[in-house]
Amino acid sequence: MSDPIFKEITEVKGALEKLFEEQKFEECSKLYAEDAKFMAPGKPLLTGRHAVKAAFTGLWQIGVRRLKIDIEEAVSTGPDWAFARGQITSYKDDGTTRLRGKYTAVYKRVDGKLIYYIDCFNSVE
Repeated sequence: MSDPIFKEITEVKGALEKLFEEQKFEECSKLYAEDAKFMAPGKPLLTGRHAVKAAFTGLWQIGVRRLKIDIEEAVSTGPDWAFARGQITSYKDDGTTRLRGKYTAVYKRVDGKLIYYIDCFNSVE
């Protein structure tokens, strides 16, 4: 797709997928705003990069080894804000699905780069 916001969000989610698989949870958290909101299924609202890092560490500890984020829609809402929605799948060591769900994310531009501000996902199973 040639839409610049779709391309930019694809780059951010691609970096997140790669860094998670490499167990670089500190670097994952840097793709989120300092005041980011992270909303996972059945969990309380988490706020801030430290909480995001802990959430990714926790996902690894329960056996998630890979994330696949499929963007179905990406929309710019101004020069510094955008949102996306789509499907998310997490996988275990053996390649089987741990969670299949849907997500929505809000991004904000900080120092010229689009990063996650709100990340919300749930299970469809």
